[in-house]
Amino acid sequence: MKDDPYKYFRTEARELIEGLTQGVLDIEKGHAAAEVVSRLLRYAHTLKGAARIVKQTAISELSHSIEEVLAALRDKPQNRPADAVRQLLASIDGITSELARLGQSALAASPQPAPRVAADAGDEQLETIRVDMKDMDALLRTVSELRVQMAGLSRLAPELGRAARQAGDNQGLENTLRDVHRNVSAALDRSDREIESLCEQAEAMRLVPANSVFGVLERTARDAADATGKRVAFEAGGGETRLDARGLRLLRNALIHLVRNAVSHGIESPAERAAAGKPAAGRVQIRVERRGDRAVFACEDDGRGVDVERVRQVIVERKLATPSEALELTPATAVALLLRGGITTTRSVSQLSGRGVGLEVARAAVAAVNGSVMGTTSPGKGTRIEMSVPVMVESQEVLHVQAGSTVASVPLQAVSQTVRLTPAEIAVSPEGQTIVCNGRAVRYAPLARFLKNGQAHGPGGLSALVIESPTGLAALGVDHILDRERVVIRALPQILGPIPTISGAFLDSDGSPQLVLNPDGLVQAIGAISGMEEQAAPERPRLLVIDDSLTTRMLEQAILETAGYEVDTASSGEEALEKARQRRYGVFIVDVEMPGMDGFQFIQAASAVPELSAVPSIVVTSRSAAEDRARGAAVGAKAFIVKSEFDEALLLKTIRELVGEP
Repeated sequence: MKDDPYKYFRTEARELIEGLTQGVLDIEKGHAAAEVVSRLLRYAHTLKGAARIVKQTAISELSHSIEEVLAALRDKPQNRPADAVRQLLASIDGITSELARLGQSALAASPQPAPRVAADAGDEQLETIRVDMKDMDALLRTVSELRVQMAGLSRLAPELGRAARQAGDNQGLENTLRDVHRNVSAALDRSDREIESLCEQAEAMRLVPANSVFGVLERTARDAADATGKRVAFEAGGGETRLDARGLRLLRNALIHLVRNAVSHGIESPAERAAAGKPAAGRVQIRVERRGDRAVFACEDDGRGVDVERVRQVIVERKLATPSEALELTPATAVALLLRGGITTTRSVSQLSGRGVGLEVARAAVAAVNGSVMGTTSPGKGTRIEMSVPVMVESQEVLHVQAGSTVASVPLQAVSQTVRLTPAEIAVSPEGQTIVCNGRAVRYAPLARFLKNGQAHGPGGLSALVIESPTGLAALGVDHILDRERVVIRALPQILGPIPTISGAFLDSDGSPQLVLNPDGLVQAIGAISGMEEQAAPERPRLLVIDDSLTTRMLEQAILETAGYEVDTASSGEEALEKARQRRYGVFIVDVEMPGMDGFQFIQAASAVPELSAVPSIVVTSRSAAEDRARGAAVGAKAFIVKSEFDEALLLKTIRELVGEP
């Protein structure tokens, strides 16, 4: 209290404000029953009294105005008290602003408040007390570190057994050591069980119900609907699901953005909904459920869905894709692009939307707690965004790994799989290193490059962790995969500043800090590494893949880059000629059927250019007729591969032969 005289007042006021907000929204729905109004009157009266105690006149007066409006409602009930609801919400907003101002000036010199009067909040106050979350964090860290220390002691117990066996002819000493070993082991087992139980209880005390954010989400939906002239029915379920308070605090803003986004972008106007045969009021629904050790939040609306055609226009306008590539954009991919941020389908900017950051905020919040986010959309039916986060944020299960002499840890839920590699299986190109995992090229980097004392992997090969985060996949090379453990993660000292690849640290059984890696930061860092920084691979010719199908281009590019080639792509013969005039290529891999200049015409055109005439071409096409093969040979193609018979090994063998590689 000495440093922050308003600390407990702000905590109590926020709880009362949440109760008032939810109650007012219930009144707006027509639930102005006497018990609802009476409960809100108690909240307002309690808040007014607490504000007077700490000499916050503005909050006290606003609370009094809430009492007056509620008293009028109690005395003269109304069916749809719209004016009263507006007045009440305006007063609540004013109190919220005053609380924010009070928080900013908390450390400034101010008179010490008198002892806080106990709130009249019902007999449940006799059974509960408020505990500062910092104190809970300290308790959880202490218990977790005690558990780690016990694990260290448990590893020492077998030493007594070995000593007993080595006692030799001294039967008395051997018997004594065996008794000590047995008693110590039993005591350690009992202590370990008790500490594990204590740790679980401490973790459970940090959990809060998800419905603690439902009130602000319903208010967000209501305000967004008012601002856009729409009608919205807000629904919420699964509020009894409990999760880490810190995680819910981070997700709160993300959920606010999702709800606001659903109303401003998704829900149609009443006229549009009537024309589409929908109810005048749109539906925005929040559902929470527990899945194993994760909590899943789903925000779903029954609006128009993502405008995939508009997303196509935007990515073409911003030169993120060619028109032909944009045509291949699916609804799921469109949602994924919007989640990356910076893309909006709104043509004008307002206070509610238009800058393309709402969904990015959701992705960033989820990434901060090592979660994942995904979305689906159905034109004319609505959109669903699903966020999956760990139930426990402070306490997580990690996988310990080693690079050189350094041990680090990765959150286990971010590890999608582990693979065993040899150095020969790592493809190197100027764009970076890749490995093949389940038939897919995945960017790769050794953990050693992110650790001060890490060293290159040994001659016996290495392992790789395939890490998944909201920003994608990446593979992290390590020398050894050790064991898994549940730990309490501490934040790094502020003096170090933010380190994107490190999320925090924990203390091991020796009391030494061990780093916990940040999956999202690692994936981004690995993706940004240039292959020129890695050990140089033997110079190989650059290849040009020419195909109007984005899928085919990406597949062939992944195959060739995995094999260590530098690869460029073109979606048309005209684009390929332009690139070929600007850069030297070793082989052209070209499709036949393309809009404009087809593959045969491209080969003829390239042959007519002196500096390109010596570059061999491989035709990769769905055509298999003899006349097509004959035409390919006639225009100068050096090889002809049919897509229905596509063989990765044959393509690579053909390229090696054409460029003179062994």
